Amino acid sequence: YIKAISAYLIALIARWRDVIFPNETKDIGSKLRALASSTMPTAIETLCSQEWIQLLMSTTIKETLVCISTSAAISDNRHSVMLARGPGAMDARLSAQQAVQRTRAETFKKFVEVWEGEYVNISMSSKWLAALSKEASRRTLSIAAQGENRNRSEQAWEKYMRDLQAAKCLMVKVKDEGESTRLGINSFESGRRRRYRLSRTATVHKPRLTHMAPVDKNAIEIKLPVREQVDISDDEDDEILLTPQKSVNKEELNEVMAATAALAVAANLGEVKKSNHECAATMVTPLELFAGKFAISDSEMTFTTIDASRAWVWPLETLHQVQSRRYLLRRSALELFMLDRQTYFIDFGSAEQRRQVFRVLIKLRPKNFIPLYLETSKPEALLRKSDITSRWIRREISNFDYLMALNTLAGRSYQDITQYPVFPWVITDYTSETLDLNDPAVYRDLRKPIGALNPTRLERIKERYEFFDDPEIPKFHYGSHYSSSGTVLYYLLRIDPFTTLAYELQGGKFDHADRLFHSVASTWKSCYNDMSDVKELIPEFFYLPEMFKNVNNIDFGVNQKGEKVHDAVLPPWAKSPEDFVEKQREALESEFVSKNLHHWVDLIFGYKQRGKAAESACNVFYYMTYEGAVDVEGIKDPLLLKATQDQIACFGQTPSQLLTVPHPGRQRAADSITGSHWLFDNDNGVSNYALPVPNYGENRASFMNVLPTGQLVVVSPTLEMKIHRFVPNLPGSSGVPFTFDAAKEQSTLGSLMGSIRRKAGFHDVAESIKFAAKLDPKLLSSGMTLPCAAIPNGRFLIVAGHADNSLKVYNNETGAVENAKIGHRAPVVALELSNDGRVLATGSADGTVGIWLVKLPAEKVTIGENVRETIAPIIRINENNIFNDGSTVADVIETAADIATNVFTKATLQGPISLCKGHGEAISSLALNTNLDLLLAVSPFAGASFYSIMKGQLFTKIPSLAGSLCAISDEGFVIIWNERTWTIKVASINGDIITSMSLIEKCPKLTTMTVSSDGYRLAAGTEEVNGQVAVIAFDLPSLNVRQRWDFESQSDITQLVLTADNTNLLAAAYDGSIRLFNDPSISARSFNQMLQAGWTNVV
Repeated sequence: YIKAISAYLIALIARWRDVIFPNETKDIGSKLRALASSTMPTAIETLCSQEWIQLLMSTTIKETLVCISTSAAISDNRHSVMLARGPGAMDARLSAQQAVQRTRAETFKKFVEVWEGEYVNISMSSKWLAALSKEASRRTLSIAAQGENRNRSEQAWEKYMRDLQAAKCLMVKVKDEGESTRLGINSFESGRRRRYRLSRTATVHKPRLTHMAPVDKNAIEIKLPVREQVDISDDEDDEILLTPQKSVNKEELNEVMAATAALAVAANLGEVKKSNHECAATMVTPLELFAGKFAISDSEMTFTTIDASRAWVWPLETLHQVQSRRYLLRRSALELFMLDRQTYFIDFGSAEQRRQVFRVLIKLRPKNFIPLYLETSKPEALLRKSDITSRWIRREISNFDYLMALNTLAGRSYQDITQYPVFPWVITDYTSETLDLNDPAVYRDLRKPIGALNPTRLERIKERYEFFDDPEIPKFHYGSHYSSSGTVLYYLLRIDPFTTLAYELQGGKFDHADRLFHSVASTWKSCYNDMSDVKELIPEFFYLPEMFKNVNNIDFGVNQKGEKVHDAVLPPWAKSPEDFVEKQREALESEFVSKNLHHWVDLIFGYKQRGKAAESACNVFYYMTYEGAVDVEGIKDPLLLKATQDQIACFGQTPSQLLTVPHPGRQRAADSITGSHWLFDNDNGVSNYALPVPNYGENRASFMNVLPTGQLVVVSPTLEMKIHRFVPNLPGSSGVPFTFDAAKEQSTLGSLMGSIRRKAGFHDVAESIKFAAKLDPKLLSSGMTLPCAAIPNGRFLIVAGHADNSLKVYNNETGAVENAKIGHRAPVVALELSNDGRVLATGSADGTVGIWLVKLPAEKVTIGENVRETIAPIIRINENNIFNDGSTVADVIETAADIATNVFTKATLQGPISLCKGHGEAISSLALNTNLDLLLAVSPFAGASFYSIMKGQLFTKIPSLAGSLCAISDEGFVIIWNERTWTIKVASINGDIITSMSLIEKCPKLTTMTVSSDGYRLAAGTEEVNGQVAVIAFDLPSLNVRQRWDFESQSDITQLVLTADNTNLLAAAYDGSIRLFNDPSISARSFNQMLQAGWTNVV
């Protein structure tokens, strides 16, 4: 409803401008009307400023909102509000009430059809006025307008303002925005299930139903011990005497009425929904449990709390996946995974009710719903069906991703802190000044549970286990658990919503400072020595440095040593929280951990979790932590049931068992055929080769890309394109560790690759193609990278930079223009395409950023990430990958923009779906990452602007991150090169600068950058100096130089491209030369493994 209510607020302010702006000398009516007709991101940006927030929370606006939306009687002392609405307002209200009685439900349905069908592609104001022009619409609007009572209207208004603030305050620090809200973890997940983002949330302390102990009602009114807060809802406008506006603008009055009606219509659309299934349910969140009703109609799912104070509505087309979950050891819950990366945990109370809900969803077949498994499948069966383990063994995914996948399959959820994802301690040295990750002594023994690491403690545990004798309680080694709600609150104390929950559970105060998470070293010491402390880690330890910072400046007290508990005390070898997290993650991905991680998996998710193997491994926990140990559904006594559930919630829950046999180990890095380590961690093995590019008439290279189809696309500044055949790590006829056939010298289809390509449905391109276009002369200057994007299927090329400000899609086979669109008022100077080729971002010289959808003709062949996956149906079936690497972003945009899913016969650009303004300078560089839902635009003076791709909205703008080149890492880093200051910076997606390095006298100017797929390596190319250029590889986020390759060239490097498997790096120079970097030793191994995997079936 944000569109309707935002414009309604604008209309209200226009109506009351004489009261709100008593000292304004200029007429602001035109400015307000311009704001009303602007795009939603611009309007919301303005409404969220501090000035307008105070304005909108004024009593004047609030009471006017209530009066209009409820058509309620107004008290005498506020009668001027009604009078100020203009002549005849009272009569109009009475007429509206009579119209309400005359209108029937059929009229309402008819209006909805018109509203959703006829009023398209026009401004909101025009839409409202068009609706008012029809008598039936006016009557229906009046019905809707009286639908809400005063209290609900006020509640909705307050919530809307809080939501506006939270949306706008992303990445803004406390000191800049005040203390009425606090920084917390945003529930948005990246495609790899990380929650990097922080957002502001309102701090509201109230009685609430939680997973754990009841709230102490006597402590409800106690406030957090933070600096004095400012409640923006307490306005000083109460004392202003309202006076009628001097003149009544009929147009503005109509807009107010129309906006009110439109808002009410939006709120009442749900009245015509038919329910297919309704049941009682509980929504589980980290902070609170919401009891209510879950319903499914033909078009949406809804959850409404019992008191109707809150409601969630999810269109069915936004549902992506559903996975079964336990709740308090009962298989009674589902977790909904939405296209926009939000997840919702719903408990239905019983397995049968959950089964019914799932059946209804399967029957309805939502558009984007992917049922990864049948609801009756057990977690261990899901793991067997998936290929996630084999991918980990082959090193196609990281250790972190594999652990996250196992946690997800085993029922662990970010939403339920009683069964939060669990990760291992991997480092044991938290006291040394330096940390050598090549030394095995710094690592924890992953073959043993955390409680068995200390030999002295283990002997005491064994002794207690042997002598334990209870007729009802089975023996156990540990009375506490390695993962519980208390563990989660302990680690995430410094960030909301966990700060609020920890505060409320202690009755309006925090626990004693000595029991809080104060020091990493002391926490490890406790876990190693204490008989009752065996907690493992949580995922955030490996990606969220903010969890170690007191970002909200909360007073946690002073411990017995007189130390103030503030930021977490880090080991001496960690320079900062970011450095600590970087080393933690490096240790997790180390060769030592890779070689031993499967032993820890056996303990937590595998065959050593239960039975004799668990006893032998000293890995037995209290019986109530295991699924099936207690028949919860069979307990009829409500008091006993509550006590049992409380005990389960507090003690912790063992994950669902995924394996009953030993887990296989991971192959060595030296035996793998993928990964950036072949390039960046390979000191002496990397060779470079000059590709034999013929001397064409136009040899310059302004754009280059390697496609999954085995094609190397090169485009010159004059739009002459060559498509060479290039297959990395496949030995060529000349003995080089790659196959390369230039565009005019391609071998026959009888060759090996010709056979593969023919069976995959591809055709060879024999000649170069010249595209007809008139480009902006500024883009033709020497060394400029042409704004181009090659569609992954190899059939189309998107070219920007045209003098007429257009974007054009060219057919690579015919050279014809398939589609042309204009979305900016100046030439497009930057272009970025998502990895799946479905989302396009454009940056213009006018400072605007556009987001587009790319629609392609139906393909006969599904293109994979590389040539091997192009023929995936022959080699293997890649199924049940639980990750969502940006593949749903285009679906979210399409759904939000209400774009019809037509079948296209030509490549088509749709959009701009969103046109983002406010950057303030011509765009120098763009970077797009659908995995993180992040679009980054930079300029030399205006700084960096962060946008949400799915919402088309500005997150934040950071002037200190000015630059001329930018890139985004999948691990949540943004990299910006500033040519003016010769500085390269790395920042988090929350806007914190992590590393800044001056490259003066260290290397020439950087001309291009690319990031490895693992997110921890940056490759940069330089300009030509004295006949030399360089390719430099940096570690992220530290910017330590990992590799540097210098070679001769007569022109700047214009493009760097990593192949999909990250084993090959190509560097194109402006003069058309292309150089390849790789380790030749993997070529033969790669070819042999592909043959063994099934390539012989193709050739």
